[in-house]
Amino acid sequence: MRPPPTEFDRQYTEQRHSIELARQYLEKEGFARMQRVLVKDVERGKLTKEEGAGAVRYALLAVVERVAARVGYTRYVELMKDPEMADAMRFALDDISERHKVEAPEARERLRQSTFQTVLRHWHLVAHEQRGRQRYEVTADLARRLLTGTPPTLPCDDVKLPVDSLVLVVPEELGLVGRLPGGGMAPITEIYAVESPAPEGRYWFLWLSMREPSGTAAFSLVNVYLAPGTTLGQAVLLTRSEGGPGQDPGWENACVLLAGAAHYLASGGTTRQDWYDETARDLHEKLAALPKGMQKEREKLRERLQAVSPGRRIILEDAPTK
Repeated sequence: MRPPPTEFDRQYTEQRHSIELARQYLEKEGFARMQRVLVKDVERGKLTKEEGAGAVRYALLAVVERVAARVGYTRYVELMKDPEMADAMRFALDDISERHKVEAPEARERLRQSTFQTVLRHWHLVAHEQRGRQRYEVTADLARRLLTGTPPTLPCDDVKLPVDSLVLVVPEELGLVGRLPGGGMAPITEIYAVESPAPEGRYWFLWLSMREPSGTAAFSLVNVYLAPGTTLGQAVLLTRSEGGPGQDPGWENACVLLAGAAHYLASGGTTRQDWYDETARDLHEKLAALPKGMQKEREKLRERLQAVSPGRRIILEDAPTK
C-alpha cells in the first residue's frame, strides 16, 4: 500500500508542471526577464493564471536546480556563493520590494531572511530529488528508545548519515513538536536532512516539516555543524547558542532522533525495505544489473525511476526476538 504523501510529494512531485514551466522560462528568458514574460503570456492567453503563478512561485527553485547541478547538489555554501544564485536572489528581493513598496530597513531585512529561507527549502527539495528520494522511517518503539537513549557524548564522527540527503518520517506517537510561526505548537512529521561538507567537518542542514490538525503546513530550518572530534552534545550547544532565543526548541529532539537513527544504521541496526510500487522495484533492479559502462541506458532507466518515484521506504526497527 502506498504510504501517505510527504511534504516533498506535495511541494515537488505534485507541482511538477509548474516547476517544468519555470525551467523553460528560465532557460529561454533568464531570471530577470522571466516574470514579465510570464505575465505577458498570461495576458495573451498562452498560459492560464494558475500556470503563470505556479511558474513564478518556483522560479528560484529552477535557479537552484541549475546552479546545484554545477557546484554539487549537497553543497549549500558553494550554491550561495555562486554569482548566478546571488544575482537571482538580489533581483528577487529588489523586485518584491518595489512591487510591494517595502522600504523600511526592518521590513527589507525580514524580506531578505524570508528569501533565504525560500531558497534553502527549494534546495532541500532539489537535493532530495536528485539524490534519489531516500525515504527512511522508524518504528515508534525504536524512535522512543533512540530519542531517550542517544547520549550527548556520542562522537559526531559516529553520526554520519547513510546517504547525503534523506527524509526521516517521524512516528506520530513520538509526540515530537515544533513551534508554529504565529505561536503554538504542531507535530513534526518529517525531518529532511542534507549532509554537506564543510572546510572542517560536516554540516547537517535540517528542514523540520510540521502539519497542524487542520492540514496547514509549517516548517523550521536549522543548520548543525558537526566538527571533527566533538560530540553530539557540543554540536547541539553550539547550534543553540548561535540560533538565539528565537530558535524553534523542537529542533534539538529532532536532531537527537536523527543522530540516533544514523548511529543505529552505522552500527548494523535492523532495517526492512518496503516496496510499495512494483514498477519502481522492477526499474531499480534493472538499473542495478546494468554495467556502469552503459551510461545512456542507465540514464534512461534512472529518468523513468525518478518519474514513478523510487517506490521504496527503508524502515528502522528493533531486531525480532528469538
